[in-house]
Amino acid sequence: MKAPQLFLAVVVVVVAPVIANAAPPTVTEFAIPTASSHPVGIASEPDGNLWFTEGATNKIGRITPSGTITEFPILPSSSPVGITQGPDGNLWFVEGSTNKIGRMTPNGFLTEFGPTSGAGPDWICTGPDGNLWFTEEPGNAIGQITPTGTITEFGVPTAGSQPAGISAGPDGNLWFVEHTGNKIGRITPTGAITEFPIPTANSSSNRITAGFDGNLWFTEILGNTIGRITPSGTITEFPNPTFGGNNDITAGPDGNLWFTELGGNQIGRITSSGTITEFPVLSAGSEPSGITAGPDGSVWFTEFVGNNIGRITPGCESVTTPKLTIGKLTTPPGDDTLTFTGSATLPVPFDPPLDPLSDGVVLRLADTAGTVLDLTIAGGAFANPPNDGWKVNKSKTKWTYTNKTAAPASGIFSVVIQDKSAKTPGLVTFTIKGKKGSYAVPAGDLPATARVVLPGHCADASFPGPAPAPHCAFNKSGSTLTCK
Repeated sequence: MKAPQLFLAVVVVVVAPVIANAAPPTVTEFAIPTASSHPVGIASEPDGNLWFTEGATNKIGRITPSGTITEFPILPSSSPVGITQGPDGNLWFVEGSTNKIGRMTPNGFLTEFGPTSGAGPDWICTGPDGNLWFTEEPGNAIGQITPTGTITEFGVPTAGSQPAGISAGPDGNLWFVEHTGNKIGRITPTGAITEFPIPTANSSSNRITAGFDGNLWFTEILGNTIGRITPSGTITEFPNPTFGGNNDITAGPDGNLWFTELGGNQIGRITSSGTITEFPVLSAGSEPSGITAGPDGSVWFTEFVGNNIGRITPGCESVTTPKLTIGKLTTPPGDDTLTFTGSATLPVPFDPPLDPLSDGVVLRLADTAGTVLDLTIAGGAFANPPNDGWKVNKSKTKWTYTNKTAAPASGIFSVVIQDKSAKTPGLVTFTIKGKKGSYAVPAGDLPATARVVLPGHCADASFPGPAPAPHCAFNKSGSTLTCK
């Protein structure tokens, strides 16, 4: 619980993307102060900002969602590459030239660990075991480092495979790409490695990420495709419409995957069914490199040659008759209630059909101070035990998630998604309910906005006020906030 008044963004991601948004995404660029810095990796951090590596000038950069950049120097000739949010609230990055792993606090304090002799660390991610995991491209190994700095290394079975990108998977394992080995690798938290050959020969796979659909998605630079691998190892490839030199990839805030085209100078978007749309970067020859989803509902990327940080914001539909109510704001924390309802008309036909029963839902709630709620509700039929899950009606037009356990995650106990296309093509309604949660909002942050993201689409509602325009208002006691 916090004091009244609000700027609020509510995101519901039903993970089964449909066709392109009605409004095209918008691209914005922010120049990095240091010339020719060659930015590479970028990651969203708990402080609400984006952090990136400057490979040529040995700095770590921080950019706010409004575009203000601050740079922090690190040791000379370190050549930082990959960067990620750590389990300890710090940012962790790899130093390709010094064979070290760096840790930086949000205020810029640097600690280094290593060296891992001859390793050439390339990419890094946080694992499900609370440790950091990184690839050693020339060292041909996968490394694990604890938050206190203890390093363990595991050799990749295929000689000279050059492991590159790495990501935590939905199955509790780590997944990585073998740049020259032309395989996708899976490593358990205890170090057991399994490899899966990529169908396209000499594909030069480069980066990998977990998608909202429960699979892993990866880029192929020379293969010019985006690959998808299931946790059981089945690989499907989707070719680019143009030659792009696909480099990095991330799960976007709209339920799609977004990737950089280093050679094509474009940002690509791919739905879970494989439909690819490409968007040009503003600066010619900028070579977009790293990419990540930001805390502001946008996708952020680095421009290796253009020396910019780019932001691409998905175009959104408008929410019709939205209503957001947060209650019990004046009682002790942990007992707040939440109800959010509305509807949006999405492009039809849906591609693929909506199926929260299989694909689940992601809920995200944020205010100007950062994320209030970020919750993934997995797919799966209702079962008892554990007394939660999804049900769908016979016509497969209404999906209801119910959680009857003693302590639902983040207090969300009910989600209803309904497809009303039979009456109005593309009309989808939603209702989200929570109780015994912490949906606290700070004072003085009006006007309010709300966002709903349904399969590959997003819809925005704004409450700019004052009345009679859409607005937010508290009751006399300040215990309930209503935006409509």
